Amino acid sequence: MIERPEGGYVLPGGFMRWKGKEETGLTLKVNEFIGYSSTASYGLMRLSTLSMVFYAEVVEGEQRNSIEGRVSWLDETEVLEKIIPLQRGIFDNFLLYREQNGQVKRFQVEN
Repeated sequence: MIERPEGGYVLPGGFMRWKGKEETGLTLKVNEFIGYSSTASYGLMRLSTLSMVFYAEVVEGEQRNSIEGRVSWLDETEVLEKIIPLQRGIFDNFLLYREQNGQVKRFQVEN
């Protein structure tokens, strides 16, 4: 999760350069595509978004903060408490997918 400077947590994402790394600095092995969510914007100063959700594992890289905020690993309970409302639906879709398919592991931060 990305802790935004103005408050709240969001899923990692954003713009990427061609052949660029994901903003957290991690290389991921995608095991499964879960789904997507899109939001159309009709305002001149707002962008439409397309969010794709994958079940993936970290294979290399070092976690780093981004221009968007501080990178944090949160367990599921913390995500449900802290995620901004706009992205809650994306996370809810992941939870529904996990419930229906059963093979996706429940995630928890290791201390």
